[in-house]
This record gives sequence, structure tokens and C-alpha cells, in this order.
Amino acid sequence: FNSAHSIEFTGKFEQGSFILGKTEPGSEIKIDKKKIRVTKDGFFAFGIGRDRKNNILIEFKRDKEKITYEKKILKRKYKVQRIDGLPSKQVTPPPEVYERIKEDYLRILRFFRFAALYSANKKFHEIEISALSDLKDGLDIISAERKSDEIFKLFAAPNLIFSILLMEQTNIISKVFHTYYFNCLTTLQDIENRHEISPCATRRLAAYTEDNLKLHLRFSNKTANTHKILRDEAKGPKGAAELSYRYSEKLALDIILVRASLQGTEFSKDILSQIKLGSAVEFPIKSSDLAECFSGPKLGKMLKLLEQKWIESDFTLNKQKLLSTIT
Repeated sequence: FNSAHSIEFTGKFEQGSFILGKTEPGSEIKIDKKKIRVTKDGFFAFGIGRDRKNNILIEFKRDKEKITYEKKILKRKYKVQRIDGLPSKQVTPPPEVYERIKEDYLRILRFFRFAALYSANKKFHEIEISALSDLKDGLDIISAERKSDEIFKLFAAPNLIFSILLMEQTNIISKVFHTYYFNCLTTLQDIENRHEISPCATRRLAAYTEDNLKLHLRFSNKTANTHKILRDEAKGPKGAAELSYRYSEKLALDIILVRASLQGTEFSKDILSQIKLGSAVEFPIKSSDLAECFSGPKLGKMLKLLEQKWIESDFTLNKQKLLSTIT
């Protein structure tokens, strides 16, 4: 990094380059007067147009401090190559970087997985990022199954936010997801880090995208179904205890975490006691208790009604009290 005041840059300020920035957490960054995304630990990224000639303005703002940088953009000389199986386009040397990627375009996603696993936000490969961005259309010829396997591994990695930021800024992410919500994902990972909660790929996917994982990326039925439950229940009204009662402690916790990320609300470990409560209780009414008065659909409807009353009582109503509510 080259440091100046409260902001640092890595990457060359030349046509077609990709720049990674680091600033103080909580800062606001504008590129050419347009506000860009800054992660909670202060990272941001942006690309420079291939044909850009004028200087670039970078504005830093934090509290009452405001600094504007003007960076001169150097001219880059391009070579033209053809990507196998894809339309001709301009790419940047050195050619060996492109050749390795073209051997298997899945290496585009694998690069970001390795960055999330090992970079710890310390190492930035500008040349590789530029090449990956140029060749991103190659992901279109990779099967959904291979992409989903790599994405699942990426979302389980510790430094996920750093890689996702780079993928969004290069628009590589659009080759994987139709919908994506960076702020929700950063909120979730912040909660995980502060409360020492182990990463979960499916939980993170639920916070980041509402895509149908089975239809779009061919994830397994189990992963796709769990993802749908997490998204649906996170937007619903059920409390932690009821969620744990209906599903499991693990799934209930994941739903509450996704809900906090979607709503931008705080997560408290006090909720763990409610989750424990829900997993330990057992509904005291059985079908046989109602068989004399109800049958068929009416029996099922009454069981659901009594179960809901029991849940709303925080699981305190016993069998006798529940039966006494039947009119």
C-alpha cells in the first residue's frame, strides 16, 4: 500500500486497472463524486475505464475531516487476443495469466476462494484481478454444478467479505447470482465475528441472495431447501423459541442471524436461552385426546389451533388447560 493521510491505495492508476483502497472504518468514499461501498473494516475497490483520459477524483470524508485526492491516469497499451469459445475482446498482458485462466474458467471463482481463505486482506493481485475481470464471460460455459461447488466453499471461508467486494466491483458476481445484498452479508459476518459464531455457507448465502439455488445454480436439494427456509422464516414473525421447536437449535439460530442481517438489527446471545427452551418442549396434546369430538380435517385444524395457543403462552399451558379452551 502507498499511504497518504487517512487513505491507502494499491494498484496502478492507469487505464483498465483495478484499485483496492483501505481507509478508516466508518469513512465515506466518493469516486468522481459518486459514493462507493466501503466494508466495515475499511476496504473499498473500484475500476478505471479502459479509455479514460481525465484524472480521477477521490473524496475521503470522516466526521468533520474531508480530503480530496486527484490521481493522474496513465495510458495503457493493449493487445488484442481471442478467448476460446467466446467473442473477441481486449485483454491485458502478460499472456501467461490469461492462458492459465482459459485452461479452466472455474479458476476465476477459485481465485476468490483462495483469497478468502489465505489473503487475510493483506495481499492484492492487481494483474490477476484485471485478467479475471476481462475473462469473466468464460464462466458462462462452466456447468452450474461446478460453479455451485466452488461458491459453497467460498462462502464458508473466513475472509469472505474481501473476496465478495472484489467480485462485485469487477461485476464477476453477476455471472453467479441474479440478486445479491452486500450490506446484509457484511452485517452477518460482523455478527459472526463479534459473537464468535462459526461460519456457515448456507446461512451466508441466505443473507446474500434470494435466488432459487436449485433452479439457478443446481445446489443440492438439502442446501436449496435450507436456504429457502432461512430466507422465508427470516422475513416471518416466528420467535426464536418457536423456530427451535419447529426445526432445530441450529436452524433456529441461523434464521435469527439471517433476520438480523436482513433487518440490520442487533443480535443478542440472550436469545440462545429461548432457542434452548424451544428445542426441549413437547406439545402435550395428541390426536387421540381429541378423537371423541373431532375427526378428519376438523381434527387437524383443532390440533393446529391448540398448538398455536400453547406456543403463544410460551409453552406454559398444560394439557388440561389447553383442552379447557375448546368451545
